[in-house]
Formats: sequence, C-alpha cells, structure tokens
Amino acid sequence: IDPGRFYALEVPLPPIQEQKAIAAVLSEIEASVETEVERLRVARELKQAALAEVFSRGLRGEKQRETSLGLLPVSWQLKALKSVAEFKSGGTPHKGTPSFWSGKIPWATPKDMKRPRLADAIDHITEVGLESGSSLVPAHTLLVVIRGMILARDVPIALTEVPMAFNQDMKAILPRHGLHAEYALYAFDANKQRLFQSVGTSAHGTRTLGSSTLEEFVVPVPDTAEQKEIAELFRNIDAKIAHHEARHRLLRELFASSLRDLMTGRRRVTGGMRC
Repeated sequence: IDPGRFYALEVPLPPIQEQKAIAAVLSEIEASVETEVERLRVARELKQAALAEVFSRGLRGEKQRETSLGLLPVSWQLKALKSVAEFKSGGTPHKGTPSFWSGKIPWATPKDMKRPRLADAIDHITEVGLESGSSLVPAHTLLVVIRGMILARDVPIALTEVPMAFNQDMKAILPRHGLHAEYALYAFDANKQRLFQSVGTSAHGTRTLGSSTLEEFVVPVPDTAEQKEIAELFRNIDAKIAHHEARHRLLRELFASSLRDLMTGRRRVTGGMRC
C-alpha cells in the first residue's frame, strides 16, 4: 500500500460523544462474541472428556477388563465393523449432464462433512442422476471420508438424518446386527485417533483409508439399551455445542453488520442509545 494514499484516506468522523457510543456498542458485541467462543471451547472439551470416560467405564458402573482397546466394561464386546455393518460405495453422475443435477436428492461430498449430522448437502441430484452414477442410503447411515487431503488432519464421519446420495470419496456404513447407528457415530469419535493412524497415501500422493481397514476396524459394543443411553447422552452434548456454534455465528454477523452500519451513519447512536 502506498503510504501517501494510505495517509490521505478519509474516514467518517462523527462527534466525539457519538464516537464513544459507537465504540461502546461494538465493544459490547465483541465481548459477547468472546464469551460465546469460551463457552464453545468448554462444551467441546466436555465432549472429549466424556467420550474418554464413557468409552472406558460405560454407564453402568461395571468392573473393567483390559482389552486391545484399553480398559472396557466387562460386558462390552469387541467386534470388527464388518461383522456388525454393511458397506456401500458412492459415485458421481456425469457433471456435463444438467438433467442429473437439477433434483432434490442430497448428494454428499467431503465438503459437507463439517458437522456430525447431515440433514442436507450442498449439491443435489435427480433420480436419473442417481441411477446413472451414484448410490442412495437411508437415514441413520454413517458416511466416512476415505479419500482426499482432508485425511491428512482428520477422518470426517457423519450420520445422515435423511436419505442421501454420496460421491466416491466416501464410504457408507450401514449398522446391522445389534449396532445402534447413533452409538456407532460416537464410538468412532472416541476411537478416531486409532482410525486416523490407519490413513495411508496412494501412488498419486492422495490420502486414503482402505476399505479393508474400515471393514476390519474394531469397535466396542455394549448391549443395545446401553448403546441408546450413550447415544442420547452425546446427542445432548452435541445439541449444546450446536447451540453455541449458532450463537457465535449470529454474534459475528451482528458485529459485522453493526460495524458497517455504524461506520457509515446508516445507524446512529448517542450515549449508547439508538437515535
């Protein structure tokens, strides 16, 4: 930036009393943003602590036994994922065919995998598009990213809340044989570091998670009743996290809009009061 042009910039300069009022309003909103950031941090730390505790001790106060996954309640079983779930691969309809991409079927890709539950996706396809090159899974299916550079830092996993199609960079896991889908979501969360350590690199340098690795992945499985109780516990924690995320997002938007309006005179304040 040219210093001369920078120093020549004109800035709006309301009366000093209004300057103080503007600063007070923005400072109050900014403080609320920071408070929400702290609440969000605490809620996320609470979830991680609860995952470590519950997936070691369970909810029934049982004695523990040493397993390949560490200490677990004596009644919990260890099962390879392939014994309690089915797997399905996704695909991408031809991008150059508009009739494939004007529908209402959510079509998930790794860019959608930013939250633990998916009620929709950025992209949508038609029935014809689905039949030509993708797969549809029902609600309460787990989607896991198996290919992409995001695997260099995380293994995104989410639970579908509606029927959904998905692309070839993800694998669908359909819980069966006594495995509760929502419980499985949190079992993955609790054991994600172990799954992350199984990520490899393809000949082209892309990070991958092999299908056989996923199928052989061992998960701890309590009885169905306890699975449901664990799922409810963490669903409530996730709801609290989502609440703070929404408040944080709204407060940031409020700060941005207030900054714009107050600095352009669209809104006026005096002594902290709107006028």
